[in-house]
Amino acid sequence: MDAAAVLLSSSQEAQLVALQQQLDFGVIPGTLQMLQAIPQSSLPTMMAAFRILHEAGTAAMHSAGHSHYLKLMLLAARPKAQGNGLGSAVLDAAVAAADGKRLPLYLEAANEELVPMYERYGFKPVGRLDLMTLMVRERL
Repeated sequence: MDAAAVLLSSSQEAQLVALQQQLDFGVIPGTLQMLQAIPQSSLPTMMAAFRILHEAGTAAMHSAGHSHYLKLMLLAARPKAQGNGLGSAVLDAAVAAADGKRLPLYLEAANEELVPMYERYGFKPVGRLDLMTLMVRERL
């Protein structure tokens, strides 16, 4: 698998951050293997980062008037597969899922170079956290 994504609802993300229960969320094949590759010793640091991002994202979405939304938590393509439209295909699927549920879609752009691509999909910057650009695509 050359590309992967994790799409969560706002309530599922909150459950993940709180580690309250196992979640039922959509995962494109390959993502679980990628997540399993994270060293066990890195998980506390990773969960602390998730918590900070969750709090920043929740605040940004609430200030934009949204309490229910979908979050594109992860969008990744292997370096050799980048530039071949795989990321766009995955993003198309995430946008279609949000549109189908009539929910806004939220993401954190970790790379400033990706912001113009997200803007072409209708995302608008709503804040920043360190190097991350917090972005939302309003519901249709």
